[in-house]
Amino acid sequence: MLIDNHGRQINYLRLAVTDRCNLRCNYCMPSEGIDFAQNDRLLTIDELKTVSGILVSQGIDKIRITGGEPFVRKDLMVLLNDKYRAREKKVEKRLKAEANKQVKEL
Repeated sequence: MLIDNHGRQINYLRLAVTDRCNLRCNYCMPSEGIDFAQNDRLLTIDELKTVSGILVSQGIDKIRITGGEPFVRKDLMVLLNDKYRAREKKVEKRLKAEANKQVKEL
């Protein structure tokens, strides 16, 4: 079980899969632009699976897939399929992906 500095149980994970976005809103894409992370600096899908699996074993039961725009990441469906199968096994109660500022329940 994961506990924060205030003694609360941590059961929720925001898993950022990319900093890319296909929208150009002022919130995340100012007029001067931003420096995107190089792809080799991002966690691979296997690394994201490993990290989330370890955290699930420590009590995480809700995962929100986030990032600039998660569905811009070409291999995202591999991760989502893996997490969906885990959810079907009742390992994770909820899996959500944010897309274009909308939350999709998976």
